[in-house]
Amino acid sequence: MVIAIRPDGLRLGDALGLEIEITRVIALDDDRTLLGRLPDHTAIQIRLDSRTPTPRPGSRTRLGIPHAAIIPLSGRATDTEATRFDPCSP
Repeated sequence: MVIAIRPDGLRLGDALGLEIEITRVIALDDDRTLLGRLPDHTAIQIRLDSRTPTPRPGSRTRLGIPHAAIIPLSGRATDTEATRFDPCSP
C-alpha cells in the first residue's frame, strides 16, 4: 500500500511516535529536508519549515503521525519505487 502523510500533521520528537534515524539534512532556503530510515531500514524523507527544530544527522527521534494526517493512495509501490531512494548515500 502507498500512503501520503500531510506535512502539517507530523510531530517530530513525539514520545510515542515511529522511531527514525536521521541520516542527512538538506537545507534549501527556509526549508529543511530530513533523510532517514526506519528500524527496518525503510527510507523516509521529511520536509520541515525553518521554524521546526532540525535534528542532527546520526540522531534518533520519534515521528508522531496522527491518523487524520494519513492519506491512503490507490495501488501498491513496486519494488523499484519502494527502494529507489537511498537516504544513506552521500
